[in-house]
Amino acid sequence: MSFMDDYWARNKIVGHYGVPYLDKELLGISCSDLVVIGSYSGKGKSTLGRIIYENNDKLTTALFSLENFEGDVEAEAIRKKYNEIMHTNISTRQWQTGELIPDRNVFEQITEEVDVDMKNSTVFGRKTPDGNPWTVDTLRQEMMRCVTSEGINLIILDHLDYLDRDNPNESDISHVTELMKMIRDVQEIAPQGCGVVAFSHLRKPLMKAEDTLIPNENEFIGSSNKIKQATQVIIVASDNKPMDPRGYGTWFCIRKDRAGGVKNKVAKMFFDPIKATYAPEYEMYTVNYAGTKVEKVASYEPAQTIDEGI
Repeated sequence: MSFMDDYWARNKIVGHYGVPYLDKELLGISCSDLVVIGSYSGKGKSTLGRIIYENNDKLTTALFSLENFEGDVEAEAIRKKYNEIMHTNISTRQWQTGELIPDRNVFEQITEEVDVDMKNSTVFGRKTPDGNPWTVDTLRQEMMRCVTSEGINLIILDHLDYLDRDNPNESDISHVTELMKMIRDVQEIAPQGCGVVAFSHLRKPLMKAEDTLIPNENEFIGSSNKIKQATQVIIVASDNKPMDPRGYGTWFCIRKDRAGGVKNKVAKMFFDPIKATYAPEYEMYTVNYAGTKVEKVASYEPAQTIDEGI
């Protein structure tokens, strides 16, 4: 095997984002990628984590849904499939509270299908399989098992800030440093390689919130080691304008790219809350580093379909 053959094998694509702009710009997620995605609280990190999970092979993808409540991932999958089959517009909140009673026969059939799908998948909730809080050490053990015994080559961590310290007296910087090193260690040990997509909170902006449209990588909570270790850094921010026919506007900005350094481009995607997905059309802008000014540069047609044969 030549040098380049070995290099390509260590960087092969193992997953996709399910977000047209990111897949077009980054070509997907490679088995050596450590992608860190940041946004303010309540701006759709968990939803994006589910989108990434749903757009990949569940037999080779693990989702650590550390923020969600028990059953949220399965319930959302049932809701989306029910809306699709019945052509209804039941929202996530209506589904969670049982406000609208679905057609029982269709509902039970879909539930059985999703139950089978979930049994063949690797999804973890707020607690470990033993019912304990997740720590860096317990996450290491479970990630190691996934990559060595389950054939997992893509891990989604939602999110980094929900891990307890193994040592209560450990500082924030030491905790984050240990965590990021652990993730890299698991990636190196994984026989087939393993891409990791990790979500994290952003701190309140240094300037007025209304002046910051798109935060930069200096606003992550905790140590800067999150950014130093990451191969890609993506910022997600809401547009804060009323929903247009395509959905709610959401900014996607690649603040760090292993293959291209810092970018000054940002895409406005449109999120459909009923389908819980992003529209294929998006608008392109440029953004200054402070994230206080954007200028529209082009409108794009739907992104080219990504080959699913991964």
